[in-house]
Amino acid sequence: MNLTFAPGSVVVLVGGSGAGKTTLALRHWPASWRLSLDDYRAMATDSEADQSVLLTEL
Repeated sequence: MNLTFAPGSVVVLVGGSGAGKTTLALRHWPASWRLSLDDYRAMATDSEADQSVLLTEL
């Protein structure tokens, strides 16, 4: 897969749970370019399945 975006582009990956959004981002962009709700969830809870923290903490 060849992805090309103009400099300064904002890319939003949207899809259902398990669709591969995080995997795609990890494979194609360095950490300094990514903002992920998965990262915030990991800081707030020990459970990857805990979606409630996204609603209460943000």
